[in-house]
Amino acid sequence: MRRLITLALGLSLGAACHGQSVPDPVADYAEFHALGRDPIYKLEVDLNNDGKPEILLDTKANAQEAAAPEGDRVDPNIRFFSVYIAQPDGATYVKSRGIDEGQGIVNGMVAEIDISHYFVGFIDEWQTFGGVTAITSTSDDGTSHRRLVAYRVVADHLVSGTLAQYRADARNALYDKYFSRTEPLDVKEVSVPSPSPTLSPTLPKVGASPDISKSQTTPTPPAASSTASSTPATSSTPTPSSEQNSMPLAMKVMLGLVSTIVVVFVALTFMKRRGRPR
Repeated sequence: MRRLITLALGLSLGAACHGQSVPDPVADYAEFHALGRDPIYKLEVDLNNDGKPEILLDTKANAQEAAAPEGDRVDPNIRFFSVYIAQPDGATYVKSRGIDEGQGIVNGMVAEIDISHYFVGFIDEWQTFGGVTAITSTSDDGTSHRRLVAYRVVADHLVSGTLAQYRADARNALYDKYFSRTEPLDVKEVSVPSPSPTLSPTLPKVGASPDISKSQTTPTPPAASSTASSTPATSSTPTPSSEQNSMPLAMKVMLGLVSTIVVVFVALTFMKRRGRPR
């Protein structure tokens, strides 16, 4: 269930907010998910080896998830991270618009990572830098399977691929290579930053009379100077507000949800066609 919800949110997120320059990923993530003061898991890893770590964020499991029945309980080590890709200036980030699973289509998904099994560095099979994680799942018959999934950064999104898939109780050479000496990830728990206080304009005291002498005094022109002023003149032309230049977030989310429904419908239709006998 959580994976389906994550898919829907991921598709909406990719459709609504991709390609945006973000100065504060934590504040941006909290605003989009309407978290208030809820804690957030934060992970900093340099996926593309450019010296500027990417920021991965996920919400902390709430009390309802922690108290769920054992069969429905979420593994606390499995996190669904939204990825913010560091830009060359080292001060801003671009919110990843999703994951390309090798088909050339960015699907809007977020990265599923087991923080107890995660390697960051050079991936021999891809001949590039990235991250490798091991995801363990249990089928309906009770058999545990493990997938080794790799991620790498490409422009404004991630590319993922499965390096190996096998029974979890079996030995695997790639698993031993990437996780035999992997150190635990430094996952931090951070709080949503408080909004900066807004300054209210200074109003005149009730009953105070205006200073007519100052309002009627003709200003004296400044004396001529041989040196030009270094302060640029400001234009009086009003600039449109951000609300006029950008689509409201609610509308973006609605468009994302519509795209989610279309993608799920197409996927179900494709699966039904594949299941028909030829």
